[in-house]
Amino acid sequence: MPKAEREGGDPELHALFERFSAQLVSPGGAAALLGLSRKTIYTLGQRGRIRVFHSAEKDRWGVKWAYIPVIDLARYADEVGRPFPEYDRRLAEAGLREDLTGSDDSPTV
Repeated sequence: MPKAEREGGDPELHALFERFSAQLVSPGGAAALLGLSRKTIYTLGQRGRIRVFHSAEKDRWGVKWAYIPVIDLARYADEVGRPFPEYDRRLAEAGLREDLTGSDDSPTV
């Protein structure tokens, strides 16, 4: 697949999608995948159970974007025994380029 060539957009968001091979979902998408509410997803992020990456820039509604790595959702589902779509799990594991034990996994809050 050819790589997209971009000259504009949010470089921080672009770097995040590159880091996770675009295997990210919004908090609403995460809630749908796990069968939880968005509020619960945000609470899991605040407790450090999953990583929630936020834009550094804010607009009148708050942060411009927030994304969660699908691999975090798959791992959380395994830990607590929640069902998780196998197709999404395989995609996330195949697309994961980083060694999570040796990288800075701190979300931007």
